Amino acid sequence: MSTIRPGKGIFGYERALWRAGFDLVAGADEAGRGACAGPLVAGAVILDERAVRHLDGLNDSKLLSAATRERLYDEIVACALAWSAVEVSPSECDQLGMHEADLQGLRRALLRLDPQPGFGERPGLPRPGRVERRSGGGVRCGSIHHRQGHQRPHHDRL
Repeated sequence: MSTIRPGKGIFGYERALWRAGFDLVAGADEAGRGACAGPLVAGAVILDERAVRHLDGLNDSKLLSAATRERLYDEIVACALAWSAVEVSPSECDQLGMHEADLQGLRRALLRLDPQPGFGERPGLPRPGRVERRSGGGVRCGSIHHRQGHQRPHHDRL
């Protein structure tokens, strides 16, 4: 595979992947990893290339108000080709440790997508296969913003 060079803007990386022939690009991330109580929620989403231009105000979920996250949640779910959110219980997090619980949650979320992505993105954590490690991905990667936009409200509601 040749090197994928991201373009400019929030969807620069996705556009480069779409141009390279990856039509189903997934973003995956979690919420609750730093929480002292409650489950870890991992989410994954695949958006149609045409849908991304209709989502206004997308940014790292930590930078958005609760009202904006809720609005984006509805918009993302409505235009997603596929999405999933999974909960990893506090007891499972304790048993596995947070790093492994995070990995397990992200794997489960990605595996629940139908159709399955040709390429997946998630910030910070290495994983074998065709999933790209994206350190700080929530700030640079549109698919990760979309995923944050649907899994963070789920976590907030718990």
